Amino acid sequence: MLETLVDKFALWLGSGGPEADVVVSTRGVLARNLSDLPFPDTCSDDERRTVEERVLTACEDIEVLAGGQYLPLQELDECEVQFLVEARLVTRELADGDGARGVYVTEDQSVSVMVNEADHIHVQVTDAGLCLSEAWEKLSALDELFSTRLDFAYDDRYGYLTADLARVGSGLKMTPELHLPALGATQRIMALAQHVCDEHNLAFEGCLGPLHAGIGDLYALYNRTTLGRSEEELVYELREAASRVVAMEKDARGELLQEGPRGLEDRVGRALGTARSARLLELDESVALLSSLRLGIELGLLEGYSLQLINELLIASQPAHIELKKGQACDEVTLSVERADLFRARFA
Repeated sequence: MLETLVDKFALWLGSGGPEADVVVSTRGVLARNLSDLPFPDTCSDDERRTVEERVLTACEDIEVLAGGQYLPLQELDECEVQFLVEARLVTRELADGDGARGVYVTEDQSVSVMVNEADHIHVQVTDAGLCLSEAWEKLSALDELFSTRLDFAYDDRYGYLTADLARVGSGLKMTPELHLPALGATQRIMALAQHVCDEHNLAFEGCLGPLHAGIGDLYALYNRTTLGRSEEELVYELREAASRVVAMEKDARGELLQEGPRGLEDRVGRALGTARSARLLELDESVALLSSLRLGIELGLLEGYSLQLINELLIASQPAHIELKKGQACDEVTLSVERADLFRARFA
């Protein structure tokens, strides 16, 4: 059922897009609920199936989603569900749910429509780079198309009604994913997080683990609430904040280059050497290598490789991706061997 997804990388993993040297991707999600049914956590099994049938019918009737496929999670095994989480097509909340639920995925994986997560529908759009306005435009167009086919729960005073009070209003959550190795190296991440939360009412967290761990130097910035502000206001405020973070990261990289270029060259060179020679590679180590290699490409210290390669390896080196590609379950040692083989092949 997942064969086409296993063998093809998502379009957004390409290295293009504005500020791609700092912003890996921009993800936008719209939460919607059907007006005549309770939220998923209080739906009966029959009601969840009704939601699933209505949403799938709407997806199949929308031309821009043509060629996609619906994946009912209750019919997938644990590894296949984890693959969808790793590919960022579904959330962990949807994966860990029960009953009728699933995701409709477009052929290029730039749009996924999650069914029966916290809300009946989560329409997700993902693009490369810092492209908040573009992602919102795509979401808005899809929202109009769904609205002509489904009756959404809406209140004249509060806006769209959602299971999460933070999403009541527009139901919009926008998230740029940022690569911030220089801010991490100069110990500025926690101060940045505090500033973002206090001054801009935004959330800032690690993409791959706790904020303080800084795994892969990858961080997510997103709006906390939607009530009382238009979608355009949310996009503008988030774009301004993200642009400031991008500028801070670039300044920090400049400082590191000026103060200790040999240190950066050594970091990148060691990462490349390990990628070319390792026989065992655990996931956390591979993510750290990719961060250093990405930084080398971004600073012009590493030639012959692209950000697209780094993006693809970030996804392909995860456990479920390796297991589905290999066609069998793997223990931790086998995963480390396969991951190391993958790195050596791509950095030969």
